[in-house]
Order: sequence, then C-alpha cells, then structure tokens
Amino acid sequence: MKPLVQERTKRRDSKAPGKTGRKAYRGEGELWDIKDKYLAWLHATGYAAVSIKNVHSDMSWFIRHLDKMGVDRVADVTSEVLEGYSFSLRKTKNGLKPSMGYISHRLNTLRQFFKWLAMEGLILCNPADDIELPKMPQ
Repeated sequence: MKPLVQERTKRRDSKAPGKTGRKAYRGEGELWDIKDKYLAWLHATGYAAVSIKNVHSDMSWFIRHLDKMGVDRVADVTSEVLEGYSFSLRKTKNGLKPSMGYISHRLNTLRQFFKWLAMEGLILCNPADDIELPKMPQ
C-alpha cells in the first residue's frame, strides 16, 4: 500500500551542505506502524487530505517524544506519559509561549487516536480519557 504521507526513511546529516539541520525521519517499531494504520483508516473513512497531513505531523511529534522517553509500545503509554507530553507542549520555546490552540489541537489528535485504538481493540483502556485540554480564551 502506498503511504498516505511521504516520509523520509533516514535521518538527515545536519552538517551536510544544503541540509537544513532538521531531522525528519520515519522511525521503526510498533508505534510508527500503528500510526500508519490509523492514517489509512482516516483516509478510508473520508477525512480530508489536509486533516490527514495534520494528524501525521501531530502523531510523528508525539511518537518522537515517546522515543526520547524510551516508550516503544502502545501498551506502555499511560495517562502519566500523556500528561508529561502535555506539559512538554506547554513549555516556552525560543522565548515564545505556545498558543492554547496549538496545545489543544495536538492533544485532541491524541484523544482521537487513542479512541480509535480502543475501538479497534488494540488497547484495553484509554489513557487519553483523562487528558486535560487547555482552556481557550473567551
């Protein structure tokens, strides 16, 4: 099956001429495979291409975060792991505080992903049920 979103399979060497220094790659393992199945399901159920692209980006960020934490199986993702990810999204980067919309979007993507995992029977309990979304300004 052709991938819905084109991914690079190798890390870029940030020292190579003409390279941006950005490390884009498709990792290996269960989480990446399940993400691809989820994207295929979104496509099959008629989600817009731009929505699928956004989910791909959000999920890739999340899985890279899990990789840094040493979590490599979906069964190892707990509500505490998701809470840690939520806190990492809220950190100030380069002197800028992320918007509540940005944080809410990323966390909503995870809620939908874990809801799908439960629906498919890939997890027994949904660790994202208790994710606290940021309050949006009025």
